[in-house]
Amino acid sequence: MQSLRRGDAGPLRLEPRRIEDADPFGTLHPELIGESSMPKILVQSASAPVTGFTDKSTPSPLAQAIRAGDFLYVSGQGPLDPATREVVSTDIREQTRQTLSNLLSVLQAGGAGLQHVVNMRVCLRHVADFPAFNEAFREFMQGEKVTRTCIGGTPHRTGVNVEIDCVAYLG
Repeated sequence: MQSLRRGDAGPLRLEPRRIEDADPFGTLHPELIGESSMPKILVQSASAPVTGFTDKSTPSPLAQAIRAGDFLYVSGQGPLDPATREVVSTDIREQTRQTLSNLLSVLQAGGAGLQHVVNMRVCLRHVADFPAFNEAFREFMQGEKVTRTCIGGTPHRTGVNVEIDCVAYLG
């Protein structure tokens, strides 16, 4: 396994990773992985917040994105300020723009852009926000087309009213 990291400046660098490093509890079974398994590359962007934390003092168990072959799988991003990890606003339009901006930062760290995205999944806390969300989404995407599913649900963090993940194809 390799790790792909990109800071605010400078080239991308690959750091070798061993399966054992990602499996401290010994739950992966090498006999099931096999020699022909696809390498997993972890992608990290300093320009987007790390998500998946219960409180800010605990490290997240998630990768911002994982590249597997020609696909880049980006974890759900929310409307968090990358520096403070606080929700940027209560307005769904502003939350949507920040969420998509965070998503784009992770995509770019993985060598992709919106033109590479083939699927997005959206969770809205309040389904009544859909028209305003969709308007901000359309403006941000600037005509780029993707497949998308949008559901109503409860994002894990208070104040987060939208969460979006995506899959990009880089082949």
